[in-house]
Amino acid sequence: MYALNAVEQKKQRARIIIITGGTLKQASKESGLTINQVKKMSTKENLKKKRLDLLKEFYNENWERIKANKNKRLELNSLLLDDIEREIKKNGATIEVMKRIILNELVEQIILEFDKLTRWELSDIQKKLSRIK
Repeated sequence: MYALNAVEQKKQRARIIIITGGTLKQASKESGLTINQVKKMSTKENLKKKRLDLLKEFYNENWERIKANKNKRLELNSLLLDDIEREIKKNGATIEVMKRIILNELVEQIILEFDKLTRWELSDIQKKLSRIK
């Protein structure tokens, strides 16, 4: 394998920063290239599309695992709710039980909100990719 010259090393660093989600300004600053050099390279090599492709690939590879983990968390939350119900029947509705109910609801809402955001993000990636092609 050959060694990259200084300019190629800077360009490679800028590519990595852009493809992994960094801004053009950030790529310029961290690579030592001018903003115009970074913009030109990004446009010529279609780095924005590569970033979206990488993100889509990540979601596609990890979607089933993410979904399974979300479902496990919901199931655990449901078990906690069952424990809360048993505690209410045994000891009545104490302040501590009410706090647990509120926390249980918050956890469930966060899980469901994350699911909506993930679906929206995937949809947004698809739209952006269709505009780039």
